[in-house]
Amino acid sequence: MTHVFSGLKFEEELRIVEEFGQWLVGVGVKTHDTRFSEMIDILRIIVQHYKDENMPELFEKYDEATLYVVLTEATAFVRIFFAFKKTKSHKLPRTKFKEMLKGPLLPWNESPDQANIQARNTLFELEMAALFKSAGLKISSYDDVEFRFKKKTFNVQCKRIHSPNMISENVSGAATQITRRMQGSNTKGLICICIDKLTEKEGWILQAENHQNAGLSLDQICRDFIHTNNHLWQNLVNTNILGTLIIMNAIALLNKPDSLLTNCRQATMDIIPRNIIHQQSDYRLIKDLSKKLLKPKAISSFCGS
Repeated sequence: MTHVFSGLKFEEELRIVEEFGQWLVGVGVKTHDTRFSEMIDILRIIVQHYKDENMPELFEKYDEATLYVVLTEATAFVRIFFAFKKTKSHKLPRTKFKEMLKGPLLPWNESPDQANIQARNTLFELEMAALFKSAGLKISSYDDVEFRFKKKTFNVQCKRIHSPNMISENVSGAATQITRRMQGSNTKGLICICIDKLTEKEGWILQAENHQNAGLSLDQICRDFIHTNNHLWQNLVNTNILGTLIIMNAIALLNKPDSLLTNCRQATMDIIPRNIIHQQSDYRLIKDLSKKLLKPKAISSFCGS
C-alpha cells in the first residue's frame, strides 16, 4: 500500500492548473463554461483565504463537500498535466481531454439516468494513464488504456463505483471488457477501482494529528474494502487478469504542521496470481509492475510532489 500527500502549496497548485487550462486551449480543448473553469474560480478563493489566514470564513462560504471536490480534482488535473505536457501533439488524447471537463461540478449531482457520469469516469482513466506514464510505461492506447510492460500488453479497465450495490457488476463488467480485448497470452488485464464515492468519503475532510496518522486511516479504509470484496476478483475465470488497483482520494486537515490542509491519495494493489509453480510467472510479473507503479519516486512524481 502507498499513501502520498501532495507536496504542492495551494498557490502553486492554482498556478499549475491555470497553466494547464492555457495548455488545453492551445491544443484545441475548450475550457470556458466547463466545470474546469468553475473549479478554478473556487480554487482562487481558497488560495486568497489561505493567504489572508482566514480559513474559518472559507469553511463558512463553502461546505466540506465542495472544498473536497475542488482540491482533489485540481490535484488530478495537475497529475494529468505533468504526465502529458511534453507529449507530441499528434499523440494527445484530445477527445478524452474534452470529455473529462464535462458534467456537473459536484459528483453527487451526477446521475446515470442523465448520462452525465462519463466525464469523471474519463478523468479517472486519464489519471491512471498519468500514473502509468509517470512510472515510465509506454501507453499504446487511450480508447481503453493500454500499456506495455516486460513484453506484455496490459489492458486496463477503470471503474468509479457509485454505490455498494454496483461493486460486483463493475468488477464483472471490467473482467468481461478485458477478456473481449485480449489477444492471446501476451495480453494481461488490470482492473483499477476508485472508491471515493463508495466509501462515502467525498465531502469528508479527514482530521488527523499528522501525516502518519492520516495515512494509517487511509490504509485501513482500503484494507477493509479489499477484505470485503476481493472474492469478486480473486476467483475470475480469466486468469490473465493479474491484479486490482484500488485508488482513494482524500483531503486531510493535519494538526502538525499547524492546521495544514492537504490532498492525499491511497493506492493499493491486490495481486491475483499466487506464488505457486504454475502461476509463478504471472505472480512475478504483477509483483514487479506493482513495485514500479507504487514506488515512492513514481507515485510522488504522479502526485506533483
